[in-house]
Amino acid sequence: INRAHRALRDPIERAKYALELAGIKTPQGSVAEKDLPQELLMEIMDIQELLEEAGTPDGKEKLRAKRIELDGRLKNMDKDLEADFGAWDGGDPAAPSRVQAGLRDRSYIRRTIEGIDRVV
Repeated sequence: INRAHRALRDPIERAKYALELAGIKTPQGSVAEKDLPQELLMEIMDIQELLEEAGTPDGKEKLRAKRIELDGRLKNMDKDLEADFGAWDGGDPAAPSRVQAGLRDRSYIRRTIEGIDRVV
């Protein structure tokens, strides 16, 4: 009952639960870099370089700016996931794959933000 309540209340949990019911894997734990879109992987690599420069005031400021950017990206991803989930409800056969990819990318970005938060 608790899981069902969370799934109804939280759109991300709802999407994960629906994927699970459809027999589609959802991101659990670490995501393999080979599974990420090239653009996202390059951005994460740039952030890793910024994390190495975090000992400098300029490095920390760049990380703070990147974190704000990533927060905005997460909000946009949430809107996209909501639209894809609506398309799935509407019968779009490609929507479950988009939801799965969106959750995967969102999970990776969320962990990247957590890494930034530990440094700044």
